Amino acid sequence: MRETIAAHPMRGPNRFKLGVFSANADGGLTLTRVPERWQAQWNDVVAVARMADRAGIEFFLPIARWKGFGGEVNSREWSYETFTFAAALSGVTERIALFSTVHVPMVHPVFAAKAMATIDHASGGRAGLNIVCGWNPEEFELFGLEMIEDRYAQGLEWFEIMERIHAGAGPFDFSGRFYTLKGVSGRPAPVQRPRPVTLNAAFSPPGRDFAARRRISCSPPSPRSTRAARRLTT
Repeated sequence: MRETIAAHPMRGPNRFKLGVFSANADGGLTLTRVPERWQAQWNDVVAVARMADRAGIEFFLPIARWKGFGGEVNSREWSYETFTFAAALSGVTERIALFSTVHVPMVHPVFAAKAMATIDHASGGRAGLNIVCGWNPEEFELFGLEMIEDRYAQGLEWFEIMERIHAGAGPFDFSGRFYTLKGVSGRPAPVQRPRPVTLNAAFSPPGRDFAARRRISCSPPSPRSTRAARRLTT
């Protein structure tokens, strides 16, 4: 029995796409102490996702956070991991695109390729990938990693490995500056061909160059920097 595949909402006729951003984390995009601040409780997330789905909103895009900003509110400490977030929402929505935000240095490309393909099949071809090559040194330290200056070079290798897996190449060996892999393969391939819709969450010149070289769309930057967030939460 063949899977039922719908057209990906990000490839739909509306030239101006609308989406819900950061619903997987407490506070969402609003850094505030007010009692009615977004709590990111799972039942509320599902309700909003279903509402956006029925309204014809194109996408649901989470942020990837591993620790909070600290201070009294400690905003974003409560957040859902984004692969499992998208997979869970695929079962309670029908049309909306479901993105996963991935920090390249913290998630191995072989794992990411398998996870993306799984979500794409579970959602009927509605998965999306939002690539982040690194921005928060404290989160790097949480993983025992150092945020390198040329992290977009690592991102290029990471994305090439994922693309080759999704293209059905394999088994193949990969020898690069950041990854040395043997006998790489992975099935199933994603429903979307040649790969799921992909965004790059970067606004800097190196980030835009990375997106251009891999033909990835650039998503807009967060309206608050880490420094501003700390001021508002302490």
